[in-house]
Amino acid sequence: MKAKIRVRKSSLIDFTDVSAWVCFMPEDLKIEGDLNSAIIQSAGSELDEYIVDTFYKPKPGDVFHAPSFGAPVDHLFFAIIPEWEGGFNEEMQELSRCYRNCLELAKEKNVSDIAFPALGADKLKFPQNRAVRIALYAIIEEASAPLETVYIMCKDDKSYKSYIDKLTMLKEHRH
Repeated sequence: MKAKIRVRKSSLIDFTDVSAWVCFMPEDLKIEGDLNSAIIQSAGSELDEYIVDTFYKPKPGDVFHAPSFGAPVDHLFFAIIPEWEGGFNEEMQELSRCYRNCLELAKEKNVSDIAFPALGADKLKFPQNRAVRIALYAIIEEASAPLETVYIMCKDDKSYKSYIDKLTMLKEHRH
């Protein structure tokens, strides 16, 4: 059975009615950006130490599971995303693998609902339209039981509209 896909206009960190959060990180594991910093702050310094001690030689597309420590969710997933280099390398395939691998690992952990932050131009320079398309195609293909709901959390109107419009278009073409 396929999971529902829901797009919400809210920060991931403010959405605690979910079993798991996904955090996108660069290959060098630097904690950059408001969201990543907020997740580390929410979970506590133990999470930062766990990342340094556990995530060995990450490559784009890799996904790691971490205990929630002090975060208000049961699971934390960290997906290593590629940096956009014009689309001539394997960035799109690597980004798709981030979503697919994350959802596969979530199913292995019996996660019922999971929230992804919306990716767009502000995160590692991915063009928003491509990031939206890649995310939704991967989620539609991989989101199945035990997952019940996959949330995409959009922090602004532009991102929200992009995800809603693309999801609506995809649903119309499937019928």
